[in-house]
This record gives sequence, structure tokens and C-alpha cells, in this order.
Amino acid sequence: HGHMVFGFAFIAAELLYPVLFPWYFGASMHKVPLFLQTADIGGPIMITLVMLGSNIAIAELICAKMENRTNDRLTLKIALALPLIGAVYGFARILQVDGIAAAATPVHAGLVQGNLGLMQKRDDPSEALRRHKRMTADLRKKGVELVVWSESSVTFMVEESAMKGFMRDRIGTSMGVPAIFGGVLYRVDPDRERWFNTAIATDARGEVQGRYDKHYLLMFGEYLPLGDTFPILYKWSPNSGKFSAGTDVDPLPIETRGETHRVTTLICYEDILPGFTNDAVRKGNPDLLVNITNDAWFGDSSEPWEHLGLAKLRT
Repeated sequence: HGHMVFGFAFIAAELLYPVLFPWYFGASMHKVPLFLQTADIGGPIMITLVMLGSNIAIAELICAKMENRTNDRLTLKIALALPLIGAVYGFARILQVDGIAAAATPVHAGLVQGNLGLMQKRDDPSEALRRHKRMTADLRKKGVELVVWSESSVTFMVEESAMKGFMRDRIGTSMGVPAIFGGVLYRVDPDRERWFNTAIATDARGEVQGRYDKHYLLMFGEYLPLGDTFPILYKWSPNSGKFSAGTDVDPLPIETRGETHRVTTLICYEDILPGFTNDAVRKGNPDLLVNITNDAWFGDSSEPWEHLGLAKLRT
């Protein structure tokens, strides 16, 4: 009973403990795909439960020896069954998904990483754009059918009503291939100016086919809590953005070989939020998940690696 209480307490702590970047014990398995597959049943908490089984089995053996008693065989059986069932399910699921992928028509995607510092991109947006276009042209020569740029790769502030023309003329037409890229849009409402951290989809002709505005804004970076109520907070924190959250999670349409694909696009750390991603997938039934991120904010630190490890579970 003590081991069961420990298991439930451990999971409750994972769900209730406040963190800016949601992290779960199950994420420690991000390099072991065999044990990740149970996430499609119960999310990362399910992986945690599977991994707790092996820990509880070891704990029971040690506790029994220390307390000079026989092992609780029922506890051992249940505890050892959890990782075993997880591994068997993982093996079967990987075979199943690989089979589906092998039968599907492949789409060759190219990722453009401009390797620009946080302020470098802002200080010289024209150079950033030239670099992205040059790398895209190289990818097009290699036969890619979809190009993805990173978050806010187009650093020009673009007024919302002029977005389609600007993105077509300055970016889309020079691509020559369907693309998803990050931009910053703004709209002047009667009450205030609103900014949007946006992913934009263009077709091979450069025409804008859709947009997605980031929902989960990064606290203190993209907005200040209570900043609308107390505008003086933005004077005290001048580097904090004044972004507004998006309102829909519709997938972006990408057309390749005459077929339109639904691409659910997540911006920045939205791809480490299990519930949000599940809701977006449930609504959009996408063919592909794409995440655009600018992790230059965190420099040469462990954050980009943590972000990647957590994002793997969304697949």
C-alpha cells in the first residue's frame, strides 16, 4: 500500500507543482523511443507511471531486506509488469507507425536555420531575410517541397491588413516552394495596439494561404501579467513585449503535388504543452506537426536541449 501511495503522490506532484516549462519524469526517456509510445494512451504521465514500476520493484526488494521480511510478491509482480507492458506496447506501436509512414507519400521538407543572434536579427532584418532566402534557394535546388523558417524569422513589423501583399511580394514569390515562416504582425484597435507572434503559410506562387497566431505567450518576454490593467508595468520593464494571444488552432494548408496537407503549427514552447497540442490535433486532424522556435533568447545553455527533449513527446 505504501508503494501505491508513493506512486499516486509522485504523479500528483507532477501535475500540481508549478513550473514555467512543464516537465515530467517520463521525459527522461526521450532518447528511448521504446518507452515513449505509451504517451499516446495517457500522455507523459503514463510514461511516468510505467517508469515508476521499475523503481517501486527495486524499492520493495531493498525495503524487504532492510526490514528483514519476505518480498511482497503482488507488489513486485505489478511493479515489474508496468515497464514490461510498456516495452511490449512500444515495440508494437513503433512497428505500426513505421508501417503507416512507409505506405504514405513522402513530402521532402527543408529547414532553414539562419544562425543569427537574438539582437543581430533585429538590428539588421534585411540581412536576416537575405540569408534565409539564399538558404531556401539552395534547398529548392535539392528538390524540397516544403520549407520551414524559424519563429519571427521575418523581423519586419507588418500591419495586419497589409500582411498578404507584403508577405507575397517581399518573401513568398522568391521562395518558389510552399513555406511556413514566422512573422510579427500588428493591428491598431481603439483601445490599444496589438501585436501577434504569427506563423504564415504561403504556396509555391507566394500567395498567403493561412496564418496561426501564438496562443501561449511567454510571461515577461512577450507580455506582462496585469500589464493591460497597469500600463506602468511596461515602463518598468521596457524589454517586455505587448503581444496578444491567438484565438484559433486551425491547421495551415500546404499544397504539394496537387494535394493539400493540414499542418498544425506550434510556436515556441507551445510544443511542450501536452494538453494544448492534443486539443489542436483533435480539432485539426493534421498530417504534420511543425514547430517554429527562436531559442536564441537562452543563448548557449541547456534550454534548447531541454526544449527538444520535451517536444519529442508531442510526436
